[in-house]
Amino acid sequence: MTSIRRAAIAAASCLNLAGCVTDSQFVATPSPISFDETRQAVLTRRSDIWKDPASIREAKIGQPYACSGGVYYTGENAPTSCVCLEANAKNSFGGYNGVQKTEVLLRGTRVVEALTPPRNGANCAGLTPLPELNGDYAPPAPGANTHRKPKA
Repeated sequence: MTSIRRAAIAAASCLNLAGCVTDSQFVATPSPISFDETRQAVLTRRSDIWKDPASIREAKIGQPYACSGGVYYTGENAPTSCVCLEANAKNSFGGYNGVQKTEVLLRGTRVVEALTPPRNGANCAGLTPLPELNGDYAPPAPGANTHRKPKA
C-alpha cells in the first residue's frame, strides 16, 4: 500500500469517524444562556437525558458554557450551550450505573444530545448540588422555615 493511499484512508477515517474535532473546540467560554435558564432546561427535559429520571440521585450541575457540535450538528440543530451534569441513575436493566458525568448539548433550552462521558472532562470541574433533579426531591412546603438556627 502506498503512503499516499494510507494518508487518504487515514484522512477519510478521521472525517467519517471522529470528525477531526479536537478537545480545544469544547473548552468553556461564556454561555449564551444563564445558569438559571440552563438549570430549568435540565429539570424540564430530564426525560430526554435519562431513561429513568425518577431514579436520579446525587445530582450535580456545572456552569453552562458556549459550545458547538463540531461537524455533527449544523444549522438549527447546532448546540449553542453545554452543561456538565453528574448523577447516579438507573439504566435500561433497572440497576444503578454509579455516579457518571454527562455533557448536555442545548440549543436554547432544547436538549440536542446528552453525551456520557463528556467530550472534555475539564468542563466538569466545580459542580454544585442540584437536589431538584433527584427523583426523591420534595419541594419545601409553602411558608416552611428552611433556614435552621444553629444550636446553642
